[in-house]
Formats: sequence, structure tokens, C-alpha cells
Amino acid sequence: MRTAQRSLRAADTSAAEKAIHGLLKRTPLFSIWPDALLIRLCKACALRNYVDGQTIARRGDKALGLLVVVSGTIKTSRTWANGKRMVFGHLTPGQLTNIVPVVDRGPVLFDCVASGPTQVALVPAAAFTDAISRHGELALAVAEMMCRRSRFDYENIQMLSMNTSLVRVAKYLLFLNHDPNIRLIGIGVSQEEIASTLGLTRQSVITSMKRLTKDGIIVKKYRNIFVNDIPKLLEICESEAPLSPEIVEVLAAPPEDLLGAHY
Repeated sequence: MRTAQRSLRAADTSAAEKAIHGLLKRTPLFSIWPDALLIRLCKACALRNYVDGQTIARRGDKALGLLVVVSGTIKTSRTWANGKRMVFGHLTPGQLTNIVPVVDRGPVLFDCVASGPTQVALVPAAAFTDAISRHGELALAVAEMMCRRSRFDYENIQMLSMNTSLVRVAKYLLFLNHDPNIRLIGIGVSQEEIASTLGLTRQSVITSMKRLTKDGIIVKKYRNIFVNDIPKLLEICESEAPLSPEIVEVLAAPPEDLLGAHY
């Protein structure tokens, strides 16, 4: 009986390691890793399951490691003492977070909460930092990814300062839906969360959504948003100024690349 149980546990462990390896290999950050090194890293990783609303990582805590979404969604946010909450984003399969606290050994930057049933691969901090400290090309890849993310964040700051409500909402929807083969943003985003993310009032978001719906660009069904006309959405995004090279790079990247590198 004990031998059979050990065999089952070994089989489960092997299956988990293969699943994590396949996931990380498709992620730009890990795609350049030598296979032997990546396999060794995967042996240290673990799959963890969370229910809707469960906290995965808490702001201010020590980071246990990188969090890579296998299935479901991670919502990243911060709540202030006055009760106001800012939603930073939603991470979908293949995307990751916690890279800054893992590399600089500081506290976690925001709360990470499961939105719906969610499975996460935990890449232990020590295993990850040990690998990149021994391989300069991997450390350089991390630095380059963080630089690209910083450029995107600078662009976001400009958007919040310069763009009208309609253009902000259009860009937000475009970033979530930049894969031309996908027309559904099905991550349960509320109007309050969009308003929080973009620094707008809820009424401004409602007005912008109504305009996009009236023009046939989007269709809303409960919390799901169907994008019917990406060219028209892009036209609104560029109505006030051409998209910068940083934004174009994000839109051309696979979903798990630039937008997936949440700090």
C-alpha cells in the first residue's frame, strides 16, 4: 500500500513538473533558459490552487517567489487606509508577478487575489535568484524585461495625464484584447475597477462604455466585454495622438510578455 502511494505521489510530482516546464518554456522570460537549468528550476516549483477571492500574496509580506498564472486570473491591487482601492491589472495564463520583490528582496508591492478558480506555479525566490546570479545572460534578460516594462509605465503616466476618458477606456480595452484572434475580455472586470485603474470616475467609464457600445465597437454582457471592431477601437486610441513605439511594442507582443511582467 505504501509503495503504491509513493508511486502515485511520484507520478503526480512528475506530471506537475512537466506542466510547469511547458508553461515556463512558453513564457519569454524563461524561453531562453537552457533546458537542463529550467528542468532543475521546475523541480523546486509547486502548483497551488486558489478559490475565487482568496489571497495569493499580500502587499508588504515577503515574496516567496514568482507567481506564474497557470489557469484563472490574478487580480493585483492596493487598498488605502481610507478604503479606496486601485486595481493595477489582471494577470491571465502565462503571465507573472512578484519579480521586483524577488530580485530586490523587498516586500510584495500589491495584493494578489484569485479572480475565479485559479492555479498558480510558484517559482521559489531562492532558486530563481541563484540561477540568474550564476548566468549573466539570464540576469540581462530580466533587466531588459524590466526596462521594457518601465517604458510602458512611463507611457501609462502620460496617458493618465493627457488623454480624455474615452481614449483611456479604449486603450485599456485594446491592451486587454490585443490578440486579434480573441474578441472576449472575460476576466470579470467591473466598471468600478476600470475607473480605479484609469483614475476616472465610475460615471466617466459608464459614459465611455455607452459611446463604444452605441458605435458598435463593443458589446457588454454582464461583466464580459466582446470587442466587435478592433480597427475602430484602435482609431479612437490614436484620435488624440499616434500610439508611441512602446505601446505598439506591447500590442505586438504575446499576452504573456510585456503586459505579463507585473512588478
